[in-house]
Amino acid sequence: MSKPANHQELDDLALRVLHGIADETEQAALQELLRTKPEARHRFILQATQHAMLYREGAAGSLATDKRLY
Repeated sequence: MSKPANHQELDDLALRVLHGIADETEQAALQELLRTKPEARHRFILQATQHAMLYREGAAGSLATDKRLY
């Protein structure tokens, strides 16, 4: 199942911002979506939370050393 077009745009912009590779235009586009659409804010919070948890686990090395995950 494919994502709705508005989710795809939000997801693409969110990932670029979270990974620190978004340019000023992309950052502004994400800010506008978050400012005007409550559902976009909710989705972004979920994505940012997941991103932070995965980053923290990866930085701690637990994703690579915990063989129960494989």
